[in-house]
Amino acid sequence: MKYISTKKGMLIFLGFDLALLLILFVALLPFIRQKQAPDTQDSALLNPKYTSQVHSITLSIQDNSVDLFHRHKITLLNCEGTWVGSDSTNDSLIWPADNQSVQNLIALASTVTTMYKRSDRVTSWKDFDLEESDAFCLTFYGEADSVLSQLYFGREDTLTQRIALRTSSRGTVWDIPSDIMTYLTLNQSFWADPYIYPRLVTGLSDAESSSLLRRGLIQNALCQGNADTTLSKDFGDGSGLRLSLFKQDDGSYLVNAVCVPGPADSEFRARTVRAVNYSYAISAWTYEHLMEE
Repeated sequence: MKYISTKKGMLIFLGFDLALLLILFVALLPFIRQKQAPDTQDSALLNPKYTSQVHSITLSIQDNSVDLFHRHKITLLNCEGTWVGSDSTNDSLIWPADNQSVQNLIALASTVTTMYKRSDRVTSWKDFDLEESDAFCLTFYGEADSVLSQLYFGREDTLTQRIALRTSSRGTVWDIPSDIMTYLTLNQSFWADPYIYPRLVTGLSDAESSSLLRRGLIQNALCQGNADTTLSKDFGDGSGLRLSLFKQDDGSYLVNAVCVPGPADSEFRARTVRAVNYSYAISAWTYEHLMEE
């Protein structure tokens, strides 16, 4: 009878154990991968089928300087393809909005992206700055103020360039690429039409408007008193613009602008255009070139 040496027996035993461990590892590998893989979903912030139905957009954040429940808000309203906006700090002022910026926001929100789940717990909202008192709220409305999508944005991770968000209807915390942050602003000058002759009344495309004179910062109140200069501009179809210019001590000007609808405008559009009155700054250089036109 032939005996196996102790050393050889140990090697066989170890080899057998290693084989069992390898089989067990292979069997458990799918479960290990599943546990380690992040929970993701491919989705859009705004359902793409709703892009043509967006009637208005609000952007807001809580303003504790007023009271605990007040939210500083920008409202953007679709006026038959062109947009107007207002700021809650003085919502009696309505300005023509920058169509390109609004359309870029809608396009970005309706683009499918990969979302990573961060938490299922409502109690984690505070960790991500997603509580009502901290989060930036973006809401898309349809006709009759029906909510198409309402989103709350919180803390940005500058390392991964992703931002935390939640919806108004679920407690789940996700994160997405932080590209959307470009549009999470309550800066009126960002959202307002950049041109002295706004596209709301000129009807020009972005390309056709590119050579027009640009305004400066939007103001929170109209200038009072007698204007130093007044200017009227008609755009051929009956629509127009009335400007009152007030010279400042530094040589710059503040401008009160009133839009005039055209005779072919619908009742809704005419009413909206007629409501537009706003104020902005221009430089002395811009004033001189405006007077030359």
